[in-house]
Amino acid sequence: MTDTINKILLIPATDDTPTSLESLEGLKAKLLGKRVTTKTRIIIRHQRRPDAYYEVKEIIPDRDALIVSLKTLIKFSTINFDDIKRENPSPLFVADAYPTDEGRGVVRMELSKMLEHRVKRGDKVLLFAPHRPDWQLGAYMLPVKHFDIGLNLLRIDYSFRGNLQISVGQSVQIKPLPHVAPAEQLTIKPTEERVKLFVGPEKLKKRLVKHLVTQGQVLMIKGKIRLIPPKDHQNLKPKVKMSNVSLVIDSTDPAGIVEVNQDTQIIVKERI
Repeated sequence: MTDTINKILLIPATDDTPTSLESLEGLKAKLLGKRVTTKTRIIIRHQRRPDAYYEVKEIIPDRDALIVSLKTLIKFSTINFDDIKRENPSPLFVADAYPTDEGRGVVRMELSKMLEHRVKRGDKVLLFAPHRPDWQLGAYMLPVKHFDIGLNLLRIDYSFRGNLQISVGQSVQIKPLPHVAPAEQLTIKPTEERVKLFVGPEKLKKRLVKHLVTQGQVLMIKGKIRLIPPKDHQNLKPKVKMSNVSLVIDSTDPAGIVEVNQDTQIIVKERI
């Protein structure tokens, strides 16, 4: 007679995976009589709503060749970092951000990898490239969508990749960022000379609220600019156009990675 599993602890693999009592009953019905290990990934297919994805965090007893029975208790696990072994996390590989995440200051990875890196949904994290460990950026962590599960991806946008000097497919590292001071003041300027920016401090603040920024970080802002001719071409008429403007954080108060809020004073410097 095959031994049965006493208890299974599951982790929802995506942010929209249901964790209701009804979903537990559906999971048990699907798993009844089947072998389950900590490497099992469970998919519940639905016709009228998104499929549900779960990963097995723990089974009791932890042995191979065990099956799910009517007596098996199935529960959803809460994240407790004290219970997680301190092992070297799996490497993460850079992928494009989802289009809706561009410019939001967020990165995404699957929940099982968050556990390895000891972070949760909504946590602040440090990003850095292996070849530049001293140059670190701040971001908010979110989970990936179901089609990215198992790919060891960290989805980050064009701005983060440019600042870190990394490309899609290269490795990137993260670690928790437990404390971030609120930004009292930011000084921002265009990265190019002879550019007059028609985006005021308040509009910039609205664009950057809840973002984590640091001195030297380059941002892309869409707005109206005026291109000022060189001094030896003063007869040329300045051009005004809408464009993606490259701006750099010239200074922050306090220093380091800070979080922009409604009380942050933003100063825009010109390079005419």
